[in-house]
Amino acid sequence: MSLHKRSSGMQKTQRRCNRTFTDLQEKGCWSCRARKVKCDESTPSCSPCKKIKTPCLGYGSRLVWVTSDQKSYKPYGRRYLRCDLTWAHMPPLDSDQVDHYVSLCNSAEYVRDPDVQWALQSHIPFGVFSPYSVPQGQGLGDLLKDEEAFLFKHYVSHVALLMMPYDDLRNPWTSSYPAEALSSSSKKQRVLFHAMLAQSALNLAHLGCSRENLLLQAANYYALALNELQNWMKDTPNDYGSFMAAISTLMFVEIYSGHSSTWRTHFNGAWAFLRDQEATEPWNQSDFAWVTTQSLCLINIVNETSIKHENTEKSLCSTLKISHENLTSFTSSATTFGFTIGATQFVMACIMDIRKLALDLEKETDIAVVDEAVNDLYTRLEVCREQQITGHSLKASDSSAMSKEETIARYHLNAFIAATHIYLHRTVFDLPPGSEIIKRHVGEVFQNVEDFLALSGGNLSLWPAFIAAVEACDEEHINAAKKYLNFATSVGMGNRFKAKSIVEEVWRLREESSTATGTSSGNVSVDWRDVMVDLDMDILLV
Repeated sequence: MSLHKRSSGMQKTQRRCNRTFTDLQEKGCWSCRARKVKCDESTPSCSPCKKIKTPCLGYGSRLVWVTSDQKSYKPYGRRYLRCDLTWAHMPPLDSDQVDHYVSLCNSAEYVRDPDVQWALQSHIPFGVFSPYSVPQGQGLGDLLKDEEAFLFKHYVSHVALLMMPYDDLRNPWTSSYPAEALSSSSKKQRVLFHAMLAQSALNLAHLGCSRENLLLQAANYYALALNELQNWMKDTPNDYGSFMAAISTLMFVEIYSGHSSTWRTHFNGAWAFLRDQEATEPWNQSDFAWVTTQSLCLINIVNETSIKHENTEKSLCSTLKISHENLTSFTSSATTFGFTIGATQFVMACIMDIRKLALDLEKETDIAVVDEAVNDLYTRLEVCREQQITGHSLKASDSSAMSKEETIARYHLNAFIAATHIYLHRTVFDLPPGSEIIKRHVGEVFQNVEDFLALSGGNLSLWPAFIAAVEACDEEHINAAKKYLNFATSVGMGNRFKAKSIVEEVWRLREESSTATGTSSGNVSVDWRDVMVDLDMDILLV
């Protein structure tokens, strides 16, 4: 028996000796590892730690940084290396070089060739990132250059969002326009592509990023797009949607540049093309054709509000005019008309009819006819407002609260409705800005603008805020207008700076006249359309 006991003891000793410290350390909590005892790995605290009432330090990774010359360190440590020594032999990069190299990373997802040359010099570190592939059928015939890919990415991720006042899944500039620009290797399709790159470069330039370099890029792509457009126009363009999109984008290049009148050349060209094709109703060819036509019609409606007399040079000549009835028919052809500007078909129709009524008044139309038209406009605007209130009440009574997106859209539409009231009373009745009805609607516009911006709504349409800003005469409303204008000039659109100049000049003239006559500034009417002419400006309020 003693022999048996001795054998058993030897076996236990042998097993104990074979169990090394490494075995104990491979698993278990950090407390048990430090005490070199076996851990049952229970959670949240292991049994050995509970037994001796010691805090269990858990099982996560723990790294200890040590210096490079340290000969020994804990097995769960990591060696510390000075990363700044990696590029110690290289000269520092200036800001333009840094911007360029970062753009190479950003452009990776638009580069199809896995063997793309990221840079001419091999020491640039960004080549270690493998490029992503664009889905087949969405690439241009030639590979996108790094510069093109960077600008195109900026267009899709930033500029396209500015083209609408708030996020909307229907936004054609984030979907239809990029897809159309990349859908074919045809040189005709590249007109739209290069125009989009020019618009993107101008936006970046206005945001203060490598301004001189980006302005040069914008000019190059703009000239390239114009040359391609001229070649395309030698034959009758058979792709209506792409052609309209290309001209419209070139127009927005001019708008983003801040040139106050050159945008109108492209607008007149696009409108003339639409006039020539009107009989065939080309907007019914596709969804893209419809949305490009809708955008142009919206621009025309907004454009007409800045023209005081029909016989001015800014107004389209009769050969380029689509009849009021035909345009009205188009605006009512779909309930979604106006969505890209953050309004509705009913509000835009009211704005269009106010303009028509103002022109009729110049011709001394029968007062009874005018009264009937005004009453009709009041009724329609009230219906627009009631629809907003009713829609909001239905949402509020629903079990699910109104979404943030719906709330933002409601604030924007409310601002549009109130601004349309201002436009009606100033254009048709010439009421001074100090009248109670004007002040009430100005306050309503800026209350909705403030609520819109508080929810980070996006790039609020210029027209409603501008219409209210030029009529602001109370200190509260002027401060609200200044706050909006500071925001508007920060998004990288050149026309916003011109709009701010016009508003400030209206305020200056009103105050100057008030001081000279000794009357309240609220009793002084200043027509911003006259001011725009005097300043030799011609801006589009979008």
